[in-house]
Amino acid sequence: MLIRGLVAAIATLVASVTMIDTAQAQTSTYPVTSRSGTTTVTRTYAPLDLNLQTGIGQGELVKESGKYGYTGIFTGTFSSSVGSGYTASGDAGTWTLNLGYTAFNNGNATVTGYNTPGEVIKPIMDGNVTSSESGNVITMKVTASNRPMGTLVYNGGLNVTSGTLPAWDTPIAGDMFLLYAHNSGDVLDITVNDILNPSDFLLQFAGNNYLQHLGPFVEVTENLYALDDTILPGTDKSRVNPECQQTGRAGCGSIPNDSFFVSSVAGASQPEPTPTRVPEPASLALVGLALAGLAVVRRQQRRGPRSV
Repeated sequence: MLIRGLVAAIATLVASVTMIDTAQAQTSTYPVTSRSGTTTVTRTYAPLDLNLQTGIGQGELVKESGKYGYTGIFTGTFSSSVGSGYTASGDAGTWTLNLGYTAFNNGNATVTGYNTPGEVIKPIMDGNVTSSESGNVITMKVTASNRPMGTLVYNGGLNVTSGTLPAWDTPIAGDMFLLYAHNSGDVLDITVNDILNPSDFLLQFAGNNYLQHLGPFVEVTENLYALDDTILPGTDKSRVNPECQQTGRAGCGSIPNDSFFVSSVAGASQPEPTPTRVPEPASLALVGLALAGLAVVRRQQRRGPRSV
């Protein structure tokens, strides 16, 4: 009876350790893949307005090194009809939107140089961009106005179906727009169904804040960009929105807070977590001890009861 009791106790302990290991292994990690999303980007170049959507599997909410970010590939249409003296419309091609951590290649440095015409910048995470958690709401915020917190990159594929685009308003593959928060404070709210193991999320602007943009920047060497403010030959124009004042951003294009919307309300998808936790040596020892105990019990059962 003593042996059987000991074996039962060991088996119970092993089972409880295994359950803990499994529970910890099943704690899912980011990213969470979005099902849908839309964004309107106004006056991307001088007069171009983009109406963009992302499809299933083309957007992700990520968490890296304690920092949150969103990345998505968008396609849609464009129109040009305001203040340009011409009209044009068509397919907008493919654009990559990155916000927060995913927009930059360094988590602590400060973006410099984007206020000075012709100065080269490296798009890196601004130290003023932070995030906080309250319940199941993640808030991305900035501690100062005019701080960059994202990028919008044109990948190619724009197709004019009506009208004509002049050279200064024609996107070129690789064009990057720097997105910055108009106001300090909260910028984006990300609501998830479970902060530790999310499967659904909704990303939207916080309060009355919104993003403005400056660009296009063009890559001059690897990961180094310069504002494409060179006057085009035979014209008096560059591809930078002429209404943008590079010190205060007044008149720049924007992503309005009533049009940016990335959602997984239709049901986000996330791969089932793969257990990666390796049992500790103590767990392995307990398993071995339990197996040895079971072997002893089985051997005694085969011998039968002892004679008195």
